[in-house]
Amino acid sequence: MTDELDFGNLLLIEIPFNYREKSYILREANGFAARQFNNSKISRVKFQDGKASGLRDMGDLPNILLRLCITDIQTGVQVTAAEIDEWPAKMVDKLYQKALEISGLKDDTDSTQVKLAEALQRDDSPISITKLREWSDSLPPQFKVVKDLLEPTPEEKAKNEQSSTTDGLE
Repeated sequence: MTDELDFGNLLLIEIPFNYREKSYILREANGFAARQFNNSKISRVKFQDGKASGLRDMGDLPNILLRLCITDIQTGVQVTAAEIDEWPAKMVDKLYQKALEISGLKDDTDSTQVKLAEALQRDDSPISITKLREWSDSLPPQFKVVKDLLEPTPEEKAKNEQSSTTDGLE
């Protein structure tokens, strides 16, 4: 017996918004946009000796997805990277989060955080958690999720505080 797939309403979600007297539509990613975005995410993983060893240029991801999902209503043309770069960071972040949500592209942050923490804590990890945290501090505000993922655990904070109070006391 074959189960029938019911996709319900397949119309792409569209959310209009205005900025500086211009009207735009944020559209759910279609198959092409989702593939482009996911390929871009995967291409940013750095490998060392056949193992994932870091990430590069993650700050470009919001711009990539938004260029694929936002259209200027007046012209019918997709926005450019340069145009998005001029928008306020909190606006870009809100649009990016909404685009991820309506497109079904949102990662499971809790799962990602656990996996990242486990990988970085391994003795054979080629990445220093300290250097990764320093790198995350240089990211723009829309990448708060990355900073949150790298936040020291309460145990690490307590250990660091304890070692800083005993440093120099012999």
